[in-house]
Amino acid sequence: MRVDPNKPVLGFVTQHCCIRVVKEAHCLRKKGYKIRLFTHRVPSYEQIFFDDINIHKSRKLLKELVKQNEDVDIWHVHNEPTNLVQDVVEMTDKPVVFDVHDLHACRVGEEIDEHFRASEQRAFDECSGVIHVSEPYGDYGNKFYNYTGPSTVVYSSTPVDWYQKPKNNGGGVVYEGGMHTPLSLKNSPHKDRDFSALAQHFMEAEVPLYFYSAVGEGQGLFYKYGWGVNWMGSRDHFRLLSELRQYGWGLILFPEKSNQVRWGMPNKLFDYLAAGIPIIGTKDTCFGDFIAENGLGINLSYYDDIPELPDPQPYRENVLKVRDSLSMDNEIKKVERLYDQVL
Repeated sequence: MRVDPNKPVLGFVTQHCCIRVVKEAHCLRKKGYKIRLFTHRVPSYEQIFFDDINIHKSRKLLKELVKQNEDVDIWHVHNEPTNLVQDVVEMTDKPVVFDVHDLHACRVGEEIDEHFRASEQRAFDECSGVIHVSEPYGDYGNKFYNYTGPSTVVYSSTPVDWYQKPKNNGGGVVYEGGMHTPLSLKNSPHKDRDFSALAQHFMEAEVPLYFYSAVGEGQGLFYKYGWGVNWMGSRDHFRLLSELRQYGWGLILFPEKSNQVRWGMPNKLFDYLAAGIPIIGTKDTCFGDFIAENGLGINLSYYDDIPELPDPQPYRENVLKVRDSLSMDNEIKKVERLYDQVL
């Protein structure tokens, strides 16, 4: 892509190059920004979204790389872990933007471990500006850490050139993302990803349910637990979007309403919009309210019986009307305004 020499050089820092990082980078590069990626690892298909890639396997190596790249004008650091912000700030006098994907303070509130509290507090104290994933998430995080500097909210939206044309006769319900069984969650904080009861409800309602899993134990445990679901395995993001469009509904239904669940705007919400399919969301959540307000689907409670699902076509038409205004191409304008503030 063409680089505009008048725009600042960006250093994107992350541990694992998640799709939110790639979405932001793609839309910024379309606008002429030069972006260098600093990460532990990056899937091969994502390399095309950066001008340069630097692999750091330790905090010491990351610091050395930051010091070597003196011509970076803005460091855009994505958590987790939050200590990446501290490592970058220590080695540069350039602005450091903190892109908050996740906060332990939002997960557990005042019960947060002192180590995590200190690390997150320092990131807020030392950064030049903050990006949050949703309004309530940002309000809580800024208040919890007494942050009063420049901040904005940027949804994990999808670039408009990745949008798919849905199949109008698509059927069944699809879920993409992390999933676990009760066994794997025995000592895990991710209780919101136990899909055993949910799968049972769909099986009893005889509604076809399809899983594209990002993490989890695999197909064998689906059979072990007797879940009546269709295991589709994992896909790279672009193949995933092209396959999601064949279904009738996208599923975002969580069993535990932690603050993380109630206040978040998950990636999968915007993946379903990009695929052009309506959504089954969770009642009493930020994203559930968003779905209802925009006519993008229906909301249920996790332990409700699965009702007879309505015709998805009217919702699908709303999705196609609404999604352009929610694209990352529009969201990235807020990132640019924050860059202007911190320079």
